[in-house]
Amino acid sequence: RMLDHSTMTRLRFYAGLGLVTAATLMLQIIETRIVSVTSWYHLAFFVISVAMFGLTIGAVYVYLRSASLTPDRLTYHLTVATLAFALTTALAILVQLTLVTGASPSLVAFTAWLELAICLSVPFFFSGVVVSLALTRSPYPIGRVYGVDLVGAAAGCLGVLALLNVTSGPGAMLWVSVLIALAALLFAGSGLGSIPEPNSFGARLVQRRWVILASLAALAFANELTIYGARPHTVKDRFEHPENLSYDRWNSFSRITVAPSYQGPAAMWAASPRMPERTIEQRWLTIDGSAGTCMYRFDGDLKKMDFLRYDLSNLAYSIPGMKKGAVIGVGGGRDVLSARVFGLENVVGVEINPLFVGLLKEHYADYNTLNKLSGVSFEVDEARSWLARTPQSFDVIQMSLIDTWAATGAGAFTLSENGLYTVEAWSRFLQRLTPQGVFTVSRWYAPGDVNETGRMISLAIATLLQGGSAAPRQHIYVASAGNIATLVMARSPLTPDALAALNGTIDRLGFTTILSPDRPAPSPMLERIVSAPDRAALDAATNGFYLDLTPPTDARPFFFNQLKIGRLFAVSVFSNWQHGGVFGGNLTATVTLAMLIVISALLVALTIILPLRSTVRKAGWRLAGAGTLYFALIGVGFMMAEIALLQRMSVFLGHPVYALSVVLFSL
Repeated sequence: RMLDHSTMTRLRFYAGLGLVTAATLMLQIIETRIVSVTSWYHLAFFVISVAMFGLTIGAVYVYLRSASLTPDRLTYHLTVATLAFALTTALAILVQLTLVTGASPSLVAFTAWLELAICLSVPFFFSGVVVSLALTRSPYPIGRVYGVDLVGAAAGCLGVLALLNVTSGPGAMLWVSVLIALAALLFAGSGLGSIPEPNSFGARLVQRRWVILASLAALAFANELTIYGARPHTVKDRFEHPENLSYDRWNSFSRITVAPSYQGPAAMWAASPRMPERTIEQRWLTIDGSAGTCMYRFDGDLKKMDFLRYDLSNLAYSIPGMKKGAVIGVGGGRDVLSARVFGLENVVGVEINPLFVGLLKEHYADYNTLNKLSGVSFEVDEARSWLARTPQSFDVIQMSLIDTWAATGAGAFTLSENGLYTVEAWSRFLQRLTPQGVFTVSRWYAPGDVNETGRMISLAIATLLQGGSAAPRQHIYVASAGNIATLVMARSPLTPDALAALNGTIDRLGFTTILSPDRPAPSPMLERIVSAPDRAALDAATNGFYLDLTPPTDARPFFFNQLKIGRLFAVSVFSNWQHGGVFGGNLTATVTLAMLIVISALLVALTIILPLRSTVRKAGWRLAGAGTLYFALIGVGFMMAEIALLQRMSVFLGHPVYALSVVLFSL
């Protein structure tokens, strides 16, 4: 049966609104990815808050212009606002990619962040106008209109994952602008009121809606055909030349770039000072412009990879009797190669990012033939989840510098904690070891200081205590080389043969022992940590230090955030601004957050509080104050629940963008 005219116009209105709200949530999630690449992960929350800010300004605008935004011209107002939403979305991403936001506490950095906040909020302003008009001016039941709003937003939360897997972050923004322009066409056909005289700017915009849609679609399509389209030119404060990249690909939770191949000294995490000089062909792989890993040219001859025997991160393989291993985080395949070089017969590489496995299996399968080695297999999965499900047991599980500076700069203001550095996670890893198996972790180390290494050791002791160990220090061995420390944690106390093998490797390769069951720790702090007989003693040992060395748990999973809030305003902190390691990253993130809070407060005062002064006077300060407090409490409660759900779902789903999408979809 043919639909009547009124039904068709109603469906156009609902479809247009659904597309607008879907696009709004897609923009929020896409922007968290783009800003994570160009700046740092802790700005994910900043993007969400700026989106809320823009939507709120749009609602305030509709409220203050109620006399002119009348229901008899709703089609016109909705179409104009939606076209403006589409155009500013495309324009905003182009402008945004030209901005360079620094992390230093300076007026220039403050101005750059202010420009970014304004740039991000403009498209959301027009989205707020559209949604507010639809909810307050349409003739349809408000429950039904709001239901369409929510369904559209929920669909956008999931649709964005598919979009980011087929195009880049900036490209996804351009395609979303096309989706918004399509919504404008639907609103134009909704028949809710008249179009004003043709000489007005808005009317001319409406008349050119098809041209706008075609232009945005052409821009989005052309952007996919060239490396010189919309793309970040400054990533993590470094200029990036697209022609210098052999591979550049985004997915829903990362951007992977591959540099051209070059001949040079073999890239190592912590090479022995006694390593023979060795030149090899290799290329660098970079995650989100910061975290790097290396891919060697490998033709299948493991003897050519013998230089890996001189890397501290492979210390655990010197223990005899190992046959089966698992590697958490495959990257360019380096750790999987190491396991095979040391003679392990079976190695499973568990990698959360399918792009890395695709590089090894497809794009660079001839450059690095690791995938063709017997006994090597790959699992595309979050390592903790996979190890929880698999019935297999391993002689060694290796995790070298996984989740590094990309998250360190974020600290506790981020969604990027992936649950790999908690007591619960390490307990699971120990359960997947054979009785004499070992779990080995390599992290950054600052010689003469107890920082990230101290927390790693604290986490190991807490894990062993939870597992019922009566003497945890008998299970761990830690050594260092340069700015890397490697922990070897055994499920059972290390045997004399294992200790002899570890000590022999340290002596032969010129590394430094930090902790061993047969000798005291080099610092009183570490000695108190490794000597703790129970969790209470461990907590007492880690308190009072200028950094947070307490073992992270799933309830408090911030391994990379060690700067205590109480120390933030100490003079000694800011006098050592350039302090390296985790300390410097945490301080940078905290100061950036403080700067963004000031910017947010300034924008709210100028665009929301000041324009509503007359309304407050009319309502009375008592009602305005009580009403503001009421809704503020609802907002704070909602955000606290949302953040808690995001943290828990991040552990379950393995990556923050999945948690963000699923939680927002559900809410």
